[in-house]
Amino acid sequence: AEQIRAAKVQLIYRAANSKNKASVKTEMEQLRQGLNTSQSSFYAIAKENTQADEVECIVGNSDSRTSLAKAVLALKQGQISNVIEEKNGFYIACCVEPDSAELQQQYRNQVVQEKQTEAFQKAYKTWSDKFQVKVSKALLSDNG
Repeated sequence: AEQIRAAKVQLIYRAANSKNKASVKTEMEQLRQGLNTSQSSFYAIAKENTQADEVECIVGNSDSRTSLAKAVLALKQGQISNVIEEKNGFYIACCVEPDSAELQQQYRNQVVQEKQTEAFQKAYKTWSDKFQVKVSKALLSDNG
């Protein structure tokens, strides 16, 4: 099996599809150039510009976003990537912490957790379809 490698990064992510790909790429390239002269931290800029839920995360070599993973793992601490193209959009990454045994372990745990969640969701969907489970919206709202 391939040795697990992982890095902790801060990401700026912008979703893109075939219609807006060119314009999103241009925006991201302009954003990337602005990072060279910016007085703000990468984190502050990422927080304002990302479409992802989290700015900071661990990315490893078994990530489905292979271009992102490859680029991230090549970065040194504090280094900022060029614009990275993925199937779902574009990324700019800043390496917070390069590959280490501790990060590899955290990433391993993260992958296991993702796989367990996936397996649970699959099993639950099969079960809920079989028993035609209906979840009441009233039960889910906080004012119930």
